[in-house]
Amino acid sequence: MNHRSTPPLRRPALATQLAAWGLATMACTAPVCAQAFEVPAARSGPRNLFDIGLWQATQDHRVQAGLRNSTFSGGLGEAFSLESDFGLRRKSDITTLGYTRLIGLAWHLSVDRLENERRATTATQRNLLIFGQTVPAGTVVSPTQRFSYTSVAGGLALLQRGDTEFGVRFGGGSVRDRVRYQLPSASYQSNLLNADLLPLLGLFFSARPAATLHVDARVDHLRERSSRSTHLRAGLRWQPSPYIGVEAAYWRLSGTSTPDDDIFGGNEEGRYQLSGPRVAVRLAF
Repeated sequence: MNHRSTPPLRRPALATQLAAWGLATMACTAPVCAQAFEVPAARSGPRNLFDIGLWQATQDHRVQAGLRNSTFSGGLGEAFSLESDFGLRRKSDITTLGYTRLIGLAWHLSVDRLENERRATTATQRNLLIFGQTVPAGTVVSPTQRFSYTSVAGGLALLQRGDTEFGVRFGGGSVRDRVRYQLPSASYQSNLLNADLLPLLGLFFSARPAATLHVDARVDHLRERSSRSTHLRAGLRWQPSPYIGVEAAYWRLSGTSTPDDDIFGGNEEGRYQLSGPRVAVRLAF
């Protein structure tokens, strides 16, 4: 039997109401704050910002295929590690893509995307219980994992002073995690799939302490019902020209993905954490 979890329709009512309330409040108060502290020349440079980076991420990914509080009839399961038990490498070089459009004196729109695929063939080091099926120690498995993260968010600078900005972000994001594996005794490939569409709220900060040195920090929190994700990034950017710069930063992406407890959801839970340094090139025009 091919275990598959079809992602349910999300209804993030509370988070959506909070986001709408926050947006309405900011739309009324932000122009006053921005005008009070804004220096007109702060955004006199290029408006379109592209960055491509290489993230050296250390991963810790745990899965429990089979939850006791689910109505899905796939069987119970115990938590196992994709790295320790399934042999997937912990360190990965992940390409990241980003685009930011500066709008007016206080707004911005950003899109971020990353995707990573890992493969391995290994013998399990201990007995595993997956959807009610025991996988004995020494069983050879060949797992493949594909993990992706996408976010689209608007930002509004509530405070501006020279080249320093502090503000809020709001939007949405997608986290998709698929694990495929096949046991020697099975003639089919099993799938564990979690896919979430989550509302996003966050904060951002940027400053220029020196003529060619910039500081950027951002934290985005995505959550609804039983799934959540947090993306933290902070770094320094050397920008000798308005049109090109190099950034060194620390990124951390962590969260939990659990299908809603209904007959249409699956009953596996995924917990993930990716963290490490990232180097990127920024192009602007």
